[in-house]
Amino acid sequence: MDFDGTLVNSRKSYCDTYAQLYANCENYEHPNWRETQEWNLELTCPLAKEDLFCHDLFFWGLEFMNGAKSKIESLSTQFDIIICSIGYYDNISKKSQWIKHKLPVIKKSIFINHGNNHLDKSIINMQNSIMVDDVSKNLHSSNADIKICFGDEFVWNRDWEGIRCYNWSELYKELMKYNR
Repeated sequence: MDFDGTLVNSRKSYCDTYAQLYANCENYEHPNWRETQEWNLELTCPLAKEDLFCHDLFFWGLEFMNGAKSKIESLSTQFDIIICSIGYYDNISKKSQWIKHKLPVIKKSIFINHGNNHLDKSIINMQNSIMVDDVSKNLHSSNADIKICFGDEFVWNRDWEGIRCYNWSELYKELMKYNR
């Protein structure tokens, strides 16, 4: 299970953090996370001088995607859920703590250090697994038996032609088809 854009609304938290830090700066324009079409938010939040995905404010304001927490808690009684995410060291260490405190039903996580130039999740053996991610590159490169793209269509997943679930209700129903 992916973290950013699947389990949590990282784009919203990034834009909220940006607004808190840069609202008083010259040339500031309030970002709209719903309209952004770039994953790294460089164009949406152009004044950012640091990686806001690593900022404490980002994690303090980070929210679950609508319905994700209750569905994950329910699914965790029937599936071995593993969070798999890519990030820089500061980001992934804070993700780990966030998961530990906000979602204690998750007992396993795999974090890939982006600093080592691993830009997809292909290095993780997901054979005999179901992969849920919002980034089609991760789905295409995975050896998971079942691959599900989560969320709306964006530049980073528009090419996905397999199973797509637009929200957590749809995802829950889809995953229950594979309940062992």
